[in-house]
Amino acid sequence: LGDDFVPQAEAQLTGRESLAELWILHRLNVAIRDVNAALADMNFMVATTAIYGFWLNELCDIFIEYIKPVTAPGANPEACSSAQQTLYTCLDQGLRMLHPLMPFVTEELWQRLPRRASENEPSISIAAYPEPRSDYENAKAESDFKFVMDIATAGRSLAAAYNIVAKSEFYISNSSDASYALTSSLSEGIVTMISGCQSVTVLRSGEAIPAGCVVSSVGDEVAIHLLVRGKVDIGQEISKIEDKISKVEQLKDGAVKRTQVPKYETVVPQSVREANASKISNYDAEIEVLQNSIKEFLVLKDGE
Repeated sequence: LGDDFVPQAEAQLTGRESLAELWILHRLNVAIRDVNAALADMNFMVATTAIYGFWLNELCDIFIEYIKPVTAPGANPEACSSAQQTLYTCLDQGLRMLHPLMPFVTEELWQRLPRRASENEPSISIAAYPEPRSDYENAKAESDFKFVMDIATAGRSLAAAYNIVAKSEFYISNSSDASYALTSSLSEGIVTMISGCQSVTVLRSGEAIPAGCVVSSVGDEVAIHLLVRGKVDIGQEISKIEDKISKVEQLKDGAVKRTQVPKYETVVPQSVREANASKISNYDAEIEVLQNSIKEFLVLKDGE
């Protein structure tokens, strides 16, 4: 936060919050709701699990890592300030939420935080316990940010599969303006989510992907590509991709067979039919991306 940090007088949304901030505030709200319900039922195991999940898996592992470029020296001052305010809210409310289970440590840490102008409680033990807030509820932010995390997860899997642990270069291809807007606005954060990542370049629909990349599809609109040219055996990688295409085709065949049962259109619920159609569409998109990757490797191999 910095020695000169001053929290807002009230913990209100300003309208300048990034997607990552809206996501972590939503997750904070979910944790508060779950912990309150668990404490009311005297179910301390559930309460502890919810608090642990928020602090470690969401706040520390994801959000704090994600905002490091935003709060680094030279970053946009407005974005930096907003991220710091959101972090403060999470620290303040998170410590209060944890206090009944760890009273002494939380008191010590809370005393080191600055106070909002609207609050003057001398101890965390008499400060208001967190309650869920309707303005923090944001299912869309949760869905959108999960999509971004899925992209980063796919990138990490690619880097691990090809044993590229440092200076990895990624490209994110998009088939729609909406997905481009989302991924391009969060590319710096994606870099922080992939260990050893040197760069993430976001491409519009139709923009060329550099030759010598392997790919992982993330839904039917986005794919993440890892540059492996000069770092791996091309023939071996083509064989790996062919194996992956075979597996995806088997999954697609299974999905198609489920749509060919008698009276499928009248007996199977619409929600299930839509889910099956979506799976088949995603499989088709993944197969196409993988086939294009093989073509790129063959071109690269011919140029060697």
